[in-house]
Amino acid sequence: MLLVNFLPWRAQRQKKAIRQFVIMALCYAVATFFCISSLYLIATDQREKLSVRLADMTASNTAMLNDIKQIKDIQQAASNLALLQSQTQQIRQQSLLLQTLFADIELALPESLWLKKITFQELKLVIEGQGHSYLNVMDFQRKLDRSSLISGLQLGKMMAVDTEFSLFSFIFTANRTGVEP
Repeated sequence: MLLVNFLPWRAQRQKKAIRQFVIMALCYAVATFFCISSLYLIATDQREKLSVRLADMTASNTAMLNDIKQIKDIQQAASNLALLQSQTQQIRQQSLLLQTLFADIELALPESLWLKKITFQELKLVIEGQGHSYLNVMDFQRKLDRSSLISGLQLGKMMAVDTEFSLFSFIFTANRTGVEP
């Protein structure tokens, strides 16, 4: 059987509608492609900007960390210098105390006595010497006991060196005062 189209305008309208639909679908596809492309380009641009910004921030942080390290090094050096200065001051003070102590020992020492050895054992002072008279040794002890830099002066040992009792050997022990351990 033969088909006869009694409504050609309907077929034309249908073709026109299909053509409009295809054009509209292509327009939507092109618009979607442009939108997605522009979003991709914007995202890529943003990523590059953020990468540059991140690199700048990393460089800035590295510079700050280097500055902090330098400051810590300077603080450590200053701390070391302060410690050295404090130790130097203590050494000076102890040196002055030793000078004063030796001056006190020298002033207290009679001419008939001589010292063989002066030893410091922590806070203890040990003085070894010899002399011609027991009384001079006792006089030395009495004068030396007046020094403010020693306390608890004791005659540890005294003995005659020769058979005539003309030469005596003595050892004094005392505590040092005014000295920090």
